[in-house]
Amino acid sequence: MKKSIYNYTFLGLAILAVSVFTASTLANGFGFNNVSTSLENLPDESNIIYANEWKLTKIEGNEIKSEKAFLKFDEKKNSASGNGGCNFVSGKFMKTGNQIKMSEIAVTVMACKDGMADEYKFVTALERLDEYEIKDGKLLLMENKAVVLEFDVKN
Repeated sequence: MKKSIYNYTFLGLAILAVSVFTASTLANGFGFNNVSTSLENLPDESNIIYANEWKLTKIEGNEIKSEKAFLKFDEKKNSASGNGGCNFVSGKFMKTGNQIKMSEIAVTVMACKDGMADEYKFVTALERLDEYEIKDGKLLLMENKAVVLEFDVKN
């Protein structure tokens, strides 16, 4: 009888351990480090800029051809990094409210057959930004209230 109780106790503890391990692995081991269990933990509108990688779709209203161009903002490091369509792009930024200013922009130096003109426009536009807005799920980066760069959430 004692042996059965010990076996059931051990079995119960083993199931509990596997359940906790599985939940932890699903939440953290597969890239979901910020799993939210309630609506209060979701990023508010002012911080959603940090929650996504942003795929560049338009420069000054014109659609771009590159599927590689994107930008990701890192709140802790006050840095942004991504790809201009050919080269790696990085820089520092300051954000206050909806005001944003990029600086120290660096770009790797590789030549690509296509997309260099769009990449040049993208990188030079980053230097001129002064404001951003999230509208209809899009990130709009602006200069003097005019949208210069438009991004969708990168899948």
